[in-house]
Amino acid sequence: MLSPDELILYVADTTGNLAMAFDVASDGSLSLAGTFVDDLTGPDGMAIDAEGNLFVTDRTGVRVYDPEGNLWGTIPIPDNRVPANCAFGGADARTLYITAQQALYEVSLANPGLY
Repeated sequence: MLSPDELILYVADTTGNLAMAFDVASDGSLSLAGTFVDDLTGPDGMAIDAEGNLFVTDRTGVRVYDPEGNLWGTIPIPDNRVPANCAFGGADARTLYITAQQALYEVSLANPGLY
């Protein structure tokens, strides 16, 4: 998942329970910037909003981090289902769609997301 300015690439490490950040050079090459967050439980899908907030699915729900890696909070998923992926959509890009074990959820958000 690329940051809005396309200068950072975020990658979920499911087995390591963390998300890594890589700097993206003008030629597209990558260099490891480090661990972005390390408090995840089985991270999988990611989405990002126009403000650079990163949405990461894990076993607890969809965790939302600001661009510095501080946790804003977690969007819980009903019925104890584990989310697998998330993506922004809708006419104004303010709807977060979340897939979770044979279900699809949608959450309206204040900030538009990036497609």
